[in-house]
Amino acid sequence: MVERVFNRMKHHRKAATRYDRLDETFLANLQLIPLAIYLKNTAKNPTSVNTPQ
Repeated sequence: MVERVFNRMKHHRKAATRYDRLDETFLANLQLIPLAIYLKNTAKNPTSVNTPQ
């Protein structure tokens, strides 16, 4: 599962090539990319979101 996440993160060119000059900016992008992946996956599968019954 962890390897799959890293594989998906490689699709984000900004993190794969490290365009950021500051370490803080690079680390912030590394935190935002998995969040974007998670949100994209939950948008594709809306049943996984907690909905009132």
